[in-house]
Amino acid sequence: FFLHFTLRLTNREARYKVLIWLSYAVMVFGLTASFLFPTLFLPEVTPKMFALSYLNAGPLYVLMVSYFFFGLLFAGAELIRGYWLYDTERKRYEYFMVALLLGYGIGPWDFFLVFNIPVSPIFGMLYGLYAVPIAYGIVSEQLLDIRVVFKRALAYSLGIALTAGGLVALILLNDVIVATFPQVQ
Repeated sequence: FFLHFTLRLTNREARYKVLIWLSYAVMVFGLTASFLFPTLFLPEVTPKMFALSYLNAGPLYVLMVSYFFFGLLFAGAELIRGYWLYDTERKRYEYFMVALLLGYGIGPWDFFLVFNIPVSPIFGMLYGLYAVPIAYGIVSEQLLDIRVVFKRALAYSLGIALTAGGLVALILLNDVIVATFPQVQ
């Protein structure tokens, strides 16, 4: 998604349309494969460092990490290219490059322990900080039309609320069924 976002930001979405579709296809294929063959990606959970349970990498987990880093490198190269080509929009690119450095600089900390490299994954929790420079840039520098951002945020929030409400309803229904029919779990 970040690759697509970056290509749209740099006005290169049309040029890399095939790459965008290919990246989504690889993502869907990888997600489907990880659901169908989970032991090939993350076969077991074991205690590591201070965590009582942490994932271990399977033989195909390296493909997911490779996909992750391909997106990082390509998006980073496009942001740098845009920064050097468009003098009038450099401030805009700076915010997104800082966000990329925060998100992709902090997020991969979690990969180390999966591959049994003893690096604390606690820093990976801070990866959400990538949104701070983008949010600040949207508000202070008007990087994006704030009305569009608010409309989309409202739509996503309502979607999340409806999904959460549906899940709560299913949990309550499950409790009623289990209470009514104790033999059903």
